[in-house]
Amino acid sequence: MKFEERRDAALIEISKFLERYTPPRGMTQDAQDASVRSIAEAMARRLPVTGRDEFNANIERVLEKVADTHSSYAWPPQGVFVDGVPSAGGSRRAPLQTYKTDEVELAARKMEAGEGVSEKVVWGDLGTRALNANLISGETLDQYRAASVRQWQAAYRDDAPYMMGERFGSVVLPYLPVTEAAQ
Repeated sequence: MKFEERRDAALIEISKFLERYTPPRGMTQDAQDASVRSIAEAMARRLPVTGRDEFNANIERVLEKVADTHSSYAWPPQGVFVDGVPSAGGSRRAPLQTYKTDEVELAARKMEAGEGVSEKVVWGDLGTRALNANLISGETLDQYRAASVRQWQAAYRDDAPYMMGERFGSVVLPYLPVTEAAQ
């Protein structure tokens, strides 16, 4: 089979296969078509050059492997199809490594550098966990919390204590100014 024949056969089978999945959000029809063509071309390049029947059997094996290993309702990316292609000569492409960012460590580094962080970090679990792990000092967390209180007071004036208490809970109480009514 010529490359074009392999590509066209792969295009038909991949298009049928992808009908059971949801296309990526925000992808136009032209972009979807280009993505399917790109996957078909990758399959045509990587699968062994054989006769039509054997090529179709190889495509079927790849699609079965993708279906067995894909864990989402969205279209599998091209790399998943490529990983499903049987390797020639026993060599296998190493699986992609995924990394997960440690949110606590990232927030602590930003706070120690004096960079802005979200209120989720300042008042929530991430700031407390960073403090408990000795990634930031109590002084640093207190500075961020005091700055947050100042920002809320500038924006909401007398309503700031009530609004902050409603949003963040009792963790904000030690940082709020004492009012005459509370004395």
